[in-house]
Amino acid sequence: MNTLCTEKVVYVRNLIIIVIGSMLVSKFIAGIVASNMLLKNNKFASLTTRFDHEIVNNNEIKLFDSGVGRQTENVRKDIKVNFQHHKNQHETPMQCAPWISSENRKVLFVELHTWKIYHGPSKYKTGEYYVSACWDYALRKNGFSVDRVSTRHFFERMTEQDISVYHRIFFRDPKWHRHFDKHDILCKARPMYYFGDWYYGKKKENPLYNSPFDEKQILVAHPEDHNTFMGYFPHNLLDPMSENPTKLERGKVGLLYGKKPEYFKDHYSLIEKLLESGFELHTTCADSSREQCHFPPEVIRHHHIGPDEYAEMMKSFSFMLGFGDPVGSPSPLVGLSHGVAFLNPLRKTGEQYTQHKALSRLGMPYVYNVDLHDIDGVVRAAQWASRYRFHQYIPSEFKVDSLTDRMCALLEDDALCDCPNPNFGYKNLDWRIQNRTDHKMDCRASSYTRKSKVMPLVQDVN
Repeated sequence: MNTLCTEKVVYVRNLIIIVIGSMLVSKFIAGIVASNMLLKNNKFASLTTRFDHEIVNNNEIKLFDSGVGRQTENVRKDIKVNFQHHKNQHETPMQCAPWISSENRKVLFVELHTWKIYHGPSKYKTGEYYVSACWDYALRKNGFSVDRVSTRHFFERMTEQDISVYHRIFFRDPKWHRHFDKHDILCKARPMYYFGDWYYGKKKENPLYNSPFDEKQILVAHPEDHNTFMGYFPHNLLDPMSENPTKLERGKVGLLYGKKPEYFKDHYSLIEKLLESGFELHTTCADSSREQCHFPPEVIRHHHIGPDEYAEMMKSFSFMLGFGDPVGSPSPLVGLSHGVAFLNPLRKTGEQYTQHKALSRLGMPYVYNVDLHDIDGVVRAAQWASRYRFHQYIPSEFKVDSLTDRMCALLEDDALCDCPNPNFGYKNLDWRIQNRTDHKMDCRASSYTRKSKVMPLVQDVN
């Protein structure tokens, strides 16, 4: 009887072990199935957004046990690698004009300064060259090399073969070249006319307006209606040693902006009033052979400073006061990038045109439009500029990436070269030679015409 009882106990024990084992095996299999389903979801999630991927990764930590975790560790690594590859594909910028081969990715600068020349020992630091230095940077950033030649010593003597190897030709002012009679060279030309508002025949007596370029070939420094806005950016944005601009109170310190004595000759009473109001004033005015800078002795004068020293000096000013000239200079924008407000004067009392039209709509605390003959109004604007400080402000169209993108668009746009009838150049020489029948076609459309009607107006039928 004891033997029988013992056998029953063993039988029950084995049965319990079998049941428990079956339950564990079922649970283990169910866990594997659930893990595989989650892994599939993870693979899908890794190809969507980073946000979804991070949520799935958090769930992995909570749901995977150690046994299955070892089995799926390599899969999770693959998911992260795949996601990183997907992320890099979106973050890596596309090369500008990738269809242009490496040997053809070069442009020509005629007279214009490259970045290296402008920041070198050259004594010519004009606004045009400041802008062209930015263009040089943008061109190189887009994967193009830049060759530079002088106007009289080389460009005028270049052969058609010499010029035709360049994808674009940049030069200062809309001047004609003997090879521009050939359409395949003329369509590559991009003259800089810094001040803009250029169109053919605008001033009969001025040769700069009597070369038959298309209006959109002309590149300008500021947004306007007739020509192509290329723009520029403050050079200090690329200085790795440049400190973040400070918003701290700089005191009542300002720059009397301008280098020529004639800019200030009618405004010494305004300068005296600013000094009486407790302002510390600085100037870079330089005496000329014809006229001297007659400032009160309290005005601090700075002589022979380069662009880097000039930009560094900006950090101590609260405002920069313009006197009407130079028009549209880059300096006020450089000032804004250093936290310096610009007191932007009307060119003439009662008119709407200011010294810097492109900045005139910004408003305080960045730009104060003033009338230099309203002395109390100018002093008040200077007080506000000293009181209401800001770190830095750069309009979006004058940032580095914005210029780089516009330059890429110019490099990729071959409308003038591909158009069967470009309708510009002396007497359309190509059409006379080829005797084409579709010579009335103008495929430039609205992108390249401003004054002529491209499409008929929509009439009110009611």
